[in-house]
Amino acid sequence: MSCILCASNVRDSVLEGLSVGPEYRDIGRPILYGDELVDVACPSCGSRVRQRALAQLLARAEPFLDRSTEVLLVSASAPERLLVSKYWRRTLHVSLLADWKDPDCLTNVDITDMPQIEANRFGLALALCVLDYIPKAGRAVAEVGRTLKLGGTFIYWIQPYRIDHRLGSGTKVRSWQAYRDPDHVYGNAGESRACAGSSIPDCRFGPGAMAGWAKGAGLIPGIVRIRDHLSELSTVFHTAKKPHDPGLLR
Repeated sequence: MSCILCASNVRDSVLEGLSVGPEYRDIGRPILYGDELVDVACPSCGSRVRQRALAQLLARAEPFLDRSTEVLLVSASAPERLLVSKYWRRTLHVSLLADWKDPDCLTNVDITDMPQIEANRFGLALALCVLDYIPKAGRAVAEVGRTLKLGGTFIYWIQPYRIDHRLGSGTKVRSWQAYRDPDHVYGNAGESRACAGSSIPDCRFGPGAMAGWAKGAGLIPGIVRIRDHLSELSTVFHTAKKPHDPGLLR
């Protein structure tokens, strides 16, 4: 009843491509969106699928990481910050609405327009479950791309239930009342009602939108798929890489 984040034997098995055994699979608190299983919380440490996928991604990429670079974190949870801190000492954490219990977080930062942050600064940028709430997410990708060094990469994750295949490469705002969706996971009904009018966009994106954002910003799009050993769910990380020679994309 443990995962890659809280048990070294599970971590070793996952990284070696071995089965971790049925005692570790399909165990944990299921999180549903309607009738769809969208997440599973580890019963031992409470980690979510995206955090376990990030742990696996970074562990596999470790031999190729530049630990001297600075990393931009956008609205990162404590588990995500802890993971990143194992590989990089220099980080800048920014957020628009909250500090995510990080006293060093720079708040009131809109990632679609960050004049306070210089260009060509970061080797990596990370935003998990952030662009989900930005109708003009392409602007965010372009602005984060501006802050990347040549060769730098922006990694972002969109909640799977926000992908609507009917939209092609487009974006749709269903409402302006999204709050920690699915809201039943996080608090009581009173909390959800209190925040229902918070004007946070509830967005849906076509499957081609993510690559379009990267290409529109002059970045190279890509995806990385990670299978979660605990839930068998697949996590898709989208990447936007700033080319070493920007002229190659012209």
